Amino acid sequence: MSDFNQEDGRAGGIGNTGAPEGNRHSDSGEHAPIYASSSGPRGPAFRPDMLEAYQAGGYELIPLHSPDAVDRRGRAIGKAPVGRGWRSAPRLSVEEARAHMASGGNVGVRLRETDLVVDVDPRNFAPGDDPVARLARDLGIDLTGYPTVVTGGGGLHIYMRKPEDAVLRDTLEAYQGIEFKALGRQVVAAGSVHPSAEKPYVWDDDPLAVPLASAPMAPASLIELARRPERIVAADAGARTPEELATMLGGLDATQFREHSDWLQLMMASHHATAGEGRDEWIEWSTSDPEYAQDAWIIGSRWDSLHADTAGKRITEKTLFKALVTAGRSDLLPRTTAEEDFPDDLSETDKPGPVSPLKKFRDEYVWIVDAESFIRRSDKRKFSAQQFKSFNAHLWPEGELLNAVWKDKLPIRKLESLTYEPGAGEFVTGLGGAPLYNLWRDASVKPKPGDVGVFLEHMAYMFPNEVERSYVLDYLAILVQRPADKIHFALLIRGRQGTGKSWIGTLVSRLIGEPNISRPSNAVVQEKYTEWQEGAQLAVIEELTALGRQELSNRLKPVITDEYLCIRPMYGKAYNLPNRLNLLCFTNNADALPIEPGDRRWLVVFSEAQPASEDYYERLFQFLDGNGPAAVAHWLGQRVISLNPKGVAPKTTGKDEMRRLNLSEVEQYLDEMLRERLPPFDFDLVRLEDVEAAIPDRVARQAKNLRGLVTTWLKEEVQALRHPRYTKQDASGRPSSTLWSISNHDHWTGLGAASRADAYMANCVKELT
Repeated sequence: MSDFNQEDGRAGGIGNTGAPEGNRHSDSGEHAPIYASSSGPRGPAFRPDMLEAYQAGGYELIPLHSPDAVDRRGRAIGKAPVGRGWRSAPRLSVEEARAHMASGGNVGVRLRETDLVVDVDPRNFAPGDDPVARLARDLGIDLTGYPTVVTGGGGLHIYMRKPEDAVLRDTLEAYQGIEFKALGRQVVAAGSVHPSAEKPYVWDDDPLAVPLASAPMAPASLIELARRPERIVAADAGARTPEELATMLGGLDATQFREHSDWLQLMMASHHATAGEGRDEWIEWSTSDPEYAQDAWIIGSRWDSLHADTAGKRITEKTLFKALVTAGRSDLLPRTTAEEDFPDDLSETDKPGPVSPLKKFRDEYVWIVDAESFIRRSDKRKFSAQQFKSFNAHLWPEGELLNAVWKDKLPIRKLESLTYEPGAGEFVTGLGGAPLYNLWRDASVKPKPGDVGVFLEHMAYMFPNEVERSYVLDYLAILVQRPADKIHFALLIRGRQGTGKSWIGTLVSRLIGEPNISRPSNAVVQEKYTEWQEGAQLAVIEELTALGRQELSNRLKPVITDEYLCIRPMYGKAYNLPNRLNLLCFTNNADALPIEPGDRRWLVVFSEAQPASEDYYERLFQFLDGNGPAAVAHWLGQRVISLNPKGVAPKTTGKDEMRRLNLSEVEQYLDEMLRERLPPFDFDLVRLEDVEAAIPDRVARQAKNLRGLVTTWLKEEVQALRHPRYTKQDASGRPSSTLWSISNHDHWTGLGAASRADAYMANCVKELT
């Protein structure tokens, strides 16, 4: 296997990753630990006093190897548990853990169902990146209020609690260098010594400001971000324990699996054998190859991208068994496995000749109950039952095709409903264990460092305002970095025809893959049928027209804001999908949409660019056809995002202009008067009668209900505040009219009705004189 790329998942010389915590080693064979060390046990470096914090919280301590320990290949194993079966072995008391340290051994913390440790390793950070700060900023959370260990290698272990039923991903691609460790994992305890840095793990404050026993619950947004989608597990998956996997992998030389396809198949087989539980064992084995010794984080994230249902790929544990026999290590096969069973793992796809109907139907189609449709897995195309029958009946001459499907004579997988979950497997599990079919496909371009000058030049040409250009770049970066995120506002770009607006849409399609793109027209968007919303991360609307603006806006509101999309097909019943659909819209019209006062849904950016030369656009499209998209994907993937995808769409000059252009003639007249601070808006206090009187008759006649229109305009457009009237009957001559403040509301509220009336009268006298 050669240099790292996104498909390989392993890399030579990328990052500076040490061996992952939790690596297990057999106590026999070539991986047996050796405690011989030139320095001997480093007792003075240990901090056994740090273990006290774990006692009150009931944390489970386990013995780890000595910081100096190495296996027979010379690899440090000072962060690995002693012996096999550590997940179920009796835990150590604090006294026993101290004694273990006194004898020169490290101590680990075996995590329980409610434990969560956010493991931060700066050695895995991308150059110039701080994923911890980005994570806190993206989610709007504070990670400083939790018990925290500063590791001997300069990282952090942030201790939290989580709901017992929350199963989390181990890694997230967008936050390289951060792991989420929970049940089934272990971390090195405070007081232990780092094998390579020779420094102790210590609490960041001593005594702890927040005791471990009172470790706060992890933020809900963090739990949701890291939550692992429930998945269908193949019936034959998970037959082997992680310890059994470690034993079998110990009979294979990792340097003989540098060819990516061989390594990938063995990883899938190991994943299937343990139903995903053998993650650390796989990392430990993979990093035993010196060429990939520093790539634990990348290998782990690649493992995390798999799911336990490998039946459709036909890579099962038998591939692992076959590799052992080829290597002459049949002695390591599980005793219940007959040697003649495993060569069949790939034979079904390798056999020459026509594909049988049974295999064709099983591999090519699924039946979705809610959608009442067959879906062809290769391209997500839907077929009604009758269409499916007309297309395939000739392959089943033994009787009625559909009856054979319903009665399982033809083994087509049947699932309850559809879903769209970027990053998850093809088959996932929903609420209550419902089997779901995931329409997402990883069709994105593979990021690769390269020259993005053409891209950045075009963005500067289209959006010379640096702030507004950063909004656009952040929006695109969110689509690339966090495909599972629903952005709570849409991006609308207005520009002249022929300037290259649609080039941006084409580029984004390359970045996230055409299977994840929808391209509805205005007419389709305004229809009651909504199949265009199904199975896409992004809808690109090339030209929002000024006709039917309110109807168009109303149709798009639920797409932007709702948690679920209601998919209404032209034929068949409606059903719901989780809403992961974002909107990228283009228009030539400055009044394309009616922007409401205080709008939260639309990020509107106006481009004043003029069409450039033919050579300019030739360069743009040559960039698209070459390595440009891969370079842009890498650049956007490294960008630090400031835009909050869950927040309110930022205000822009284009949004203000589009809002004004959609006002009525009366509202536009009033808006201009207000901006120019013309009477009666030259003073903070106004009466409705004054505002109405300032409107020329020719304009006022355009409104059916002038008083109602002015009142609404003051409330919604101006955010004016209506104050209580002065109602006393006295000789002061103060008016009893209702006064509105158009600014400085707190000041006028604090003065009271009489003082407001006096101030208003004084201004009127001033204007008369």
